[in-house]
Amino acid sequence: MEQGRKYLGVVAHYAPDGRLTPRSIEWEDGRLYRIDRVLDARPMRSLKAQGTGTRYAVVIGRTRAYLYSEDSRWWLERM
Repeated sequence: MEQGRKYLGVVAHYAPDGRLTPRSIEWEDGRLYRIDRVLDARPMRSLKAQGTGTRYAVVIGRTRAYLYSEDSRWWLERM
């Protein structure tokens, strides 16, 4: 595992226009968490985990987090 990253399973929706929207994440112990809102999505470099990909600012319950998609893998930035 690369420093600062935990890779996760993600259920995502692909729209006909090509947009990708993450819907839920699967934690390493198998628990599923629904993504309640995607606040923003943009190409972005992670300063904490040293990677570049699409950063999704998401809300899961009452928690805001950054979910990254990079090379067909997903990870959360540790805050």
